[in-house]
Amino acid sequence: MAGRVATMLLADHGAEVVRLTRTQGPLTPADLVLDRNKVLATTPTGLCSELRRLAASADVYVADHGPGELERRGLDSVTLRHRNQRLIHAWMPPYATRGRWSFLPADDLLLSAVAGPAEHYLATSSQPVASVVPCLAITHGTLAATAVVASLVGRQRSGRGRSIAVSGIHAVALQQRTTMVGALDAEKVFSPGKSLPAAPNYRMYKGSDERWFFLAALSPKFFLQALEVLDRVDLMLLPGLDGDVSNLVLAAVREQINPELERQFATKPCGHWLDVMRKADVPIAPVCSRHEWANGELVEKNQLIVHALHPELGDVALPGIAVQLSRTPGAMRHLPHTGDLLDSRQMWTSPVSSDGLPEPSLSGEALPLDGVSVLDLSTFVAAPLASTVLAAAGASVVKIEAPSGDAYRMYAAAFDAVNHSKRSLVLDLRTKDGKQAFIRLVRQCDVMVDNIRPRSIAELGLDTSVLAEVNRRLVRCTVSAYGRRGASSNEPGFDPVFQALSGMAMTQGGKAGPVAATVPTLDACTSTLAALGIVLALYERGTSGMGQEVSTSLAAAATHAQSIEFTSFAGSPEPPVGGADYPGPTAGHRMYSAADGWVAVAATTSTQVTAFLDAAGVAGDADSDAPWNGALAEHLGAALRSRTVDDIVNALARRSVPACTVLSGADELSDPWLLENGFYHLIRDPQYGRIQAPGPIVEWETLARLPEVSMPGLGEDSRHVLADAGLAAEQIETVMKSR
Repeated sequence: MAGRVATMLLADHGAEVVRLTRTQGPLTPADLVLDRNKVLATTPTGLCSELRRLAASADVYVADHGPGELERRGLDSVTLRHRNQRLIHAWMPPYATRGRWSFLPADDLLLSAVAGPAEHYLATSSQPVASVVPCLAITHGTLAATAVVASLVGRQRSGRGRSIAVSGIHAVALQQRTTMVGALDAEKVFSPGKSLPAAPNYRMYKGSDERWFFLAALSPKFFLQALEVLDRVDLMLLPGLDGDVSNLVLAAVREQINPELERQFATKPCGHWLDVMRKADVPIAPVCSRHEWANGELVEKNQLIVHALHPELGDVALPGIAVQLSRTPGAMRHLPHTGDLLDSRQMWTSPVSSDGLPEPSLSGEALPLDGVSVLDLSTFVAAPLASTVLAAAGASVVKIEAPSGDAYRMYAAAFDAVNHSKRSLVLDLRTKDGKQAFIRLVRQCDVMVDNIRPRSIAELGLDTSVLAEVNRRLVRCTVSAYGRRGASSNEPGFDPVFQALSGMAMTQGGKAGPVAATVPTLDACTSTLAALGIVLALYERGTSGMGQEVSTSLAAAATHAQSIEFTSFAGSPEPPVGGADYPGPTAGHRMYSAADGWVAVAATTSTQVTAFLDAAGVAGDADSDAPWNGALAEHLGAALRSRTVDDIVNALARRSVPACTVLSGADELSDPWLLENGFYHLIRDPQYGRIQAPGPIVEWETLARLPEVSMPGLGEDSRHVLADAGLAAEQIETVMKSR
């Protein structure tokens, strides 16, 4: 799935994509959306030889086999690039490039279990939870598409292709950037990870009409505004909270405040709280179904759902283009086309890869975005993480903050994990000197990233048209909550707000009530969409010399993350629904408790279910669709509970049933498989010392990066950044004093 997502995004933005398969069956929603804008070519025999022929004149080759498979088939990077030096060879292993679990078949639940995300979903007790929506696969594919286009940008300079690997755990490293972190030298470092009970400022509540809503008062400012609306500012004085919003991460504080707010919210209907909180500029959203989301004003005005006509299926609804470019927008041109290999070969009789590029360089390979300069004015997670993706590809990023700093700094470890790769500059853009210094920086940079709301952009005079006059080559990326059109465009919003609005939370919790994950799935998805839009604009600029505006939103990411679920036609199957502490979709495909931990199993066929029953010593029908909470699951759960994880996994492996351990939170910072694959790196924080956090998100051909990086303090690099921009010493001092 992840590879198909990557090539779908490339095709959406103009690439001529051919997907080669051995057979083609009846079209499913996944086929319609993941293969849109592509040509599907079937070859019953000789697939590998045909792929080698096509790759000789292609720009990009994308493969998602496990370790060793490409070499066995003669489709590895060395073989293909020997014939085509300009080829971008993108390998997308489902798990990792090496180690015990890397040979499992692609499965979102298994990846989430073995790499950590399952342990970070909210649950009624301390146990792993599966995501109903395959968000990891979507993020994996979007990240890979970004790495491919970044490589094409680098090829414009060097004339040379490259090999990249973007694995499943790279997607985990991006998605879990703010949760799978730990302090090695400090006892207390705040990070918004899994928490039981949920934080009172960032959770679901129910009104007097039994309708649910999500309060997303993540920052101190938003929480205080919410308490003022409730006339309960007195809660800030409770022992343990002591006037410090950051203490809401403490379980004892949550246990005091949660019941107080639950009682108060239960006194009036959901609509009342939505109205008064929005008037106070507090992020809040009702829990909606997918149907409500798809048919709402926001989706319509921002074209998040589009329609296409299929000759047999009729009208097909599917997600629109998730990232917009102002001058060269992507488009849903057509549903999947079928063709033959002769047609595919004819597409590349005059390969684009040899047109207008320099001769391949024989010198050492730099990272693809080396030399690209980025100004990051954004706050919190989604938009800052976009510039982090660019930094991972070699870009030089300066994070610009107001004198008060990014409010997300209260979560020190998570903030470091998102922003460690950037220099820190403090500017007050509301002052004349600060604004002039900023314009000086804009004149010299390539990319600007922000998540400033439209009315604030106007107040600051930072409209794209104004900045384009300063620098016509500027690629300006704006990340918003609700998109650029519609009545909500100026409202603030966070990840779980859109889990609630888009139907994701309702689907995850099922009949047990909505569940919004604390895992920042939509933040990660938004960040990769923004980074993808930026590198697409940089690639186009390599031809036209002109910059343009890039925009995406949490709303767009919420729809993109559910691409399959939002694709429908008359008679199409209903997407799966979860429940309380959802362990997986069926009795054979879910997580089970063992004597010493948890195990995840992916028995998805009748043959595999039969083997699973045999390994567990359970009698029953080999029903691959047996419900996850039915009788068969109960019998399997009872049989496995007394056995160890290793015993279960080994017994299933002997019977060719995919299974793995579920990584516990206690072990995630020291897991041998993650460490073997370089999952973590160290960040040295000026206050808290060493922070262990997820590291690489792409494995480049040559990656010279230190295992430990230093996190600058707020504004620590201000003088150096301003001096590099050409400001004289007197000007720098004037700017510093104006902050």
